[in-house]
This record gives sequence, structure tokens and C-alpha cells, in this order.
Amino acid sequence: MTSALGIILLLLGGANASEKGSNKSLNALINLALDTNPTLLGRIARADAQKQVIPQSASLPEPKIFTNLVNVPVDSFSLNETPMTQFQVGINQIFPFPGKLTLKESLAQVQYMSNKSMIDHDKMMLIRELKHSWWQIYYLDRWYDAVESSRSLLNEAVDVAQTKYSVGKGNQHDILLANIEHAKLEDRLAYIKFLRKKESAKIRDIINKPISFDIEPEQDQASALPMIQKIELLIETAMERHPLLKIAGEKLNAAQGNIDLAEKEYYPDFNLGALYGWRQDDSGLASVKVSFNLPFFTENRQDKKLLQRQLEKRQQLHHVVDVKNHLQNLISVSFAKYEHAKNQAEIYRQKILPQATQSVDTVLANYQVNKADFSMLIQAQINLIDFKANKWKAISTAQQALAVLEYAVAGEIKK
Repeated sequence: MTSALGIILLLLGGANASEKGSNKSLNALINLALDTNPTLLGRIARADAQKQVIPQSASLPEPKIFTNLVNVPVDSFSLNETPMTQFQVGINQIFPFPGKLTLKESLAQVQYMSNKSMIDHDKMMLIRELKHSWWQIYYLDRWYDAVESSRSLLNEAVDVAQTKYSVGKGNQHDILLANIEHAKLEDRLAYIKFLRKKESAKIRDIINKPISFDIEPEQDQASALPMIQKIELLIETAMERHPLLKIAGEKLNAAQGNIDLAEKEYYPDFNLGALYGWRQDDSGLASVKVSFNLPFFTENRQDKKLLQRQLEKRQQLHHVVDVKNHLQNLISVSFAKYEHAKNQAEIYRQKILPQATQSVDTVLANYQVNKADFSMLIQAQINLIDFKANKWKAISTAQQALAVLEYAVAGEIKK
């Protein structure tokens, strides 16, 4: 699919209508954001308003109807005293030099297309931001669960320490140390809750929902990280279809249109008029007039206007290059970030976590038979919490990098 709609559906990941209204599905929240986000709806209204400018730009200026009293004696103000007195009615119409209205209509059309492309870009940005916060919450929930499970392990260790202390084989320092670590876990849980509330607020702002709307990522959501295309192909796809480049191209077209219009300013506009005058003898006189402006003092008007438009086009040429460089850099950084986070998650899953879990079990068994001190047990449990959190953080970071890549490429990124 090469259309803007295809890009949005691709970023959406195949969401279906039955998921609308759910606060557990990422696809459902994306659908909700595209339907309710006030910034996006405002952009759509702006584009619709710009569409109405197109026919206005192609229209002639409004004609002017006028009336005159001519040759009225000032001593009597009589309308019947002299046959030269006339009552006149006429009409004037300005006709811009041929081609000016066509250019103005074309410029309005380009502006409308630019606004339409900006809507596509805003949709992609919404999806990117929503996915970022969604995966951050998913990580925070997994981190919270890891801390909670460690509290249970810590409680078991406290029970062992108290039992050993009651039979004279332990010391009170172990119990105090356990209480301190328990309090630190409570503080960590409170911090995680704070971070979650902050990310939830971001999502509610995007989907235009009140504070009562909870964000609850599915517990069994797949965390598998896909293989993605080579970076050269991703960059090539972005250069072909990203809305920012379309917008830059449309602005470049507008800059050229403004140059063409500025060149037309060297040519005059025409004013065509006609009038009819009635006299007291019931005779009438008709007149026709044609006038036009003389672009004579062009040095400070038309010449400067043309130079202005040429410099604006040069600016847009640089802007196109700047957008391309920005997208290439964004893809390069996000690609590297994804590969690193993916590898990191795999290392934690296959190597670090199994060994850390085994370490806790070993230290706990050794502590029960006085072959390890309590501080070693506490440190092993803290390490296990951190390693679990790091694994989910790596997965979350990878998913967030995927979201940025999907935005930057505006196309398919998976193999």
C-alpha cells in the first residue's frame, strides 16, 4: 500500500473495530486516538477550511456598482434646471492579468494538499507517542510485579532470620537489615506507581479521556521482538513515502508558484467599466471605460517581491535536504537502539536471569545452614529484581524503537 491510509493502517498493526473502547488493547487505544484527539481533529478542520479557499482564489474580485449625479447646479440643486444634469448608474469590474487567478488557485490547492499531508503526519506522530507511553507502562507493570515477588522472597528470608535468631543462631542485625530492605522496596513501588501515573496521563491526553479512564496493558501481551529489514531499505522506503517529505515537496511547489505569481506582478490588471446617464429631456448617454495600473516603480516593489520569493524557494530547497537528513539520522539511531535493546533482552532472558535466580536459591540454602550471611542473601535478591526490571526495560526500549522506526519509515519494517 502506498496511500496515506495504508501507512496509518500499517502503523496501527491491523487493529479491528471490535477492539474500540477497550483500555487493554494498544490497537483499540490507537483507534480511539485517531477518532478523538483534539489536535488531530483541529488539523482536519483546518484542512477542510483551506479547501474552501481554493474556489475563492480562482474567483474574480467583486464588481462595483456606482451611481452619480452629474452637472447639478450648486445654487439651486435642481435636477430639471439644465439639460446637462444627469443621473448615472454604472458598473466596474477588475480583471487580473491572464494567469494570475490560475496561479492563485494552484497555490491554494498546494496549501490544501500540504495540510492533508500534515494530517497523515500528525496521525503517525500520535501513534508513535501512544506506543511509547504504552510500552513504558507495560515495562513499569512488569517491574512492579518483580518488586512484589521479591517482597515475598524477602519475607521468607525474614522468617528464616527470625527463626535463627530465636534459637540463638542468628543476630538482630539481620532482622534490622531485612526491615530496611523491605522499606526500600516499598519506596521503589511508590516510585513505579508515580511513573505509571505520569505515562497514563500522557495516553489519556492523547485519546482525550478523563482521569477515571484506566490504562491496563494486557498481561499476556507478546514481547517477541521481530527481525527487521536492512537499514538501507528502511531509508529508501522513508525517502519515497514519508509525509514530511511530501509536505516539504508541496512547500517547494508553493515557493515556485509564488515566484511565478511575482513575475506576473510586472503585468497590469485591467479595470473595465460601463455607465449610463439619464437627462431631463429623457435622452440618455452611455460610456465605457478601460483602465489599468502601470507597474512603473518596480525597483522597490516587484523586483523586491520577486527576490523575496526566490529566496524563499532557496530556503525550501535547503529544508528538503534537512528533512531527508533528519529522517536518515532518526532511522539510523532507532535501528541501532532496537538492535542493542533486542540483544540485551535476549542476554537477560537466556543467561543473566537464570543464573541470578539460581544464585538466590543457592544463597538462601547456604544461609539456612550458616554458610552465607544475610547481606549476601539481600544483595542476591536485589540483583534479581534489577535484572528482571532490566530485561523488561530492554523489551520496552526495543518496542519503543520499533515505534520510532515505523514512524520514520512510514512503511513496513519487518522482514
